[in-house]
Amino acid sequence: AGLAVAVAFQAGVLNIGAEGQFLIGATMSTAISLELGPILGSCVIPIALLAGAVGGALSAGIAAELRTRCHVLEVISTIMLIQAIRKVPLSYAKQMSGGNSAYSQRR
Repeated sequence: AGLAVAVAFQAGVLNIGAEGQFLIGATMSTAISLELGPILGSCVIPIALLAGAVGGALSAGIAAELRTRCHVLEVISTIMLIQAIRKVPLSYAKQMSGGNSAYSQRR
């Protein structure tokens, strides 16, 4: 997340969405590891790392597209995207547990 902020700052863009990029990347990496880990063993590690990088980049790409096409400031769009992105890992965990996770039982 620190590297994402540093690269964006060098480009003259304020990256408030590093948290969302990190969450999407971590969720993508975890999903790939859980799905392909039993099949590929330790060979899944580079694939999971690549999936995490792609997930984070896609998350940043949403804010970039909003800036390019709709002239929405990336500070505003990334703050709003974080609110939606925070629900993705919880939704994935709920789906993987079949709705029987401790989080879903409290709701």
